[in-house]
Amino acid sequence: MPLPLYLKSRKGLTRGEITRMAIDCGNPLLVAADVTPAPAFVKKLANMLNAVLFVPESIMAASEKREITRLYAENHKVNLRNSHTRDALAAAIKAFQHYKNKFKQVEAEARKLMAPVSIEKVKALVVRGQTIQRALEVSITKERRNTIEKPVEPLEKTPVIIDYELKIRSLQNRIFFYKEQVRQVKESNKFLLKEETIQKERVKNLTNSLDAVRRKEATTIKQDRAYQQLNREIKTLRRELIKERRVTQKLEKRLETIRYYRGLASKGDIVFLKPVETFTKDGLEKAYRLYDITRGDTILFLDSSGGGASTAQELVKRGVKAVVSRAFIAHKAVEVFTKFGVAVVPYQELSVEWIEGYPYVKTEELDVVLKNGIKQKKIELNAKILDIVEEYKRKRMQEVKREALL
Repeated sequence: MPLPLYLKSRKGLTRGEITRMAIDCGNPLLVAADVTPAPAFVKKLANMLNAVLFVPESIMAASEKREITRLYAENHKVNLRNSHTRDALAAAIKAFQHYKNKFKQVEAEARKLMAPVSIEKVKALVVRGQTIQRALEVSITKERRNTIEKPVEPLEKTPVIIDYELKIRSLQNRIFFYKEQVRQVKESNKFLLKEETIQKERVKNLTNSLDAVRRKEATTIKQDRAYQQLNREIKTLRRELIKERRVTQKLEKRLETIRYYRGLASKGDIVFLKPVETFTKDGLEKAYRLYDITRGDTILFLDSSGGGASTAQELVKRGVKAVVSRAFIAHKAVEVFTKFGVAVVPYQELSVEWIEGYPYVKTEELDVVLKNGIKQKKIELNAKILDIVEEYKRKRMQEVKREALL
């Protein structure tokens, strides 16, 4: 493995600074990590440099990193000043060892074919996923094309030309760098628009920050106001989290209860009554929105005042099956309901129970009340018919008597 072009570590480096440092050394081909999966920072860096990302099959142990970097440092007289430098070099060596055999095969094949190609360019193609054979074919074809397209021998480059070429390359690299900076800023803006609202995450982040501060300044941080403030916030957030968990548990219990009664309703054991706060147009509209009153439903008037024939007709159009009322319903409304076969049941005749704001009755009980109501209506209708017949007989007898006297 050759000597490193640059081997240093520094705190607080941004992706932009690292990108610029890498470009100043040349065209990066490979970005290596010493852990798997690679950190998001390393992935984004590889993407910015348009480089291949290398990760080991498993996380490199500290002993392995010490051993391979020690041998390398001894052979190349490299001074490893800290663990960060060692880890970076270990990742680079690991990546080189991964491709080492393929690089040797490239060199051997190139010598075998006596191909007039750049060995380094062929290696770059192999790293980017090309087979050795394919990489050689592409490089040879490109080299031949370049040879054919050159009509005359290139002029010898003067120091001025070389200097300008270096300046042009530097400017191109800077343009690429600033474009990446713009893209980074856009990505950062998107990220900043997303807010973390879950209190558990806030507690976790604050706790992690506090742990980091404790590790760095364990002897002095306890006297710092920021530390005390963070502690108070954590305690407050923990209390809030406990409260939220209790609320969540209560909601889960309520949801389980609702599911149980929904199950009873789906089996036909109970019937949910859809409540209507007031028997008015506004009250009906509100109930339509909240409870989706549809054909076959049974509704419950919490306040039946204000209702008349028009509001009753609205419910008839909805196709309701029955109406349960806590109080007296206007006579005109009752006539409309009766005319269109909508049963009107007094609240007192049913054992209405409530669950989480929803009234319900047992299906069997409601059916009995509705059947009794139908029977009662038949009895009342028969009685009314008998009264009409008796009245007709009485009037007819009177007419017959008057005719006999004449």
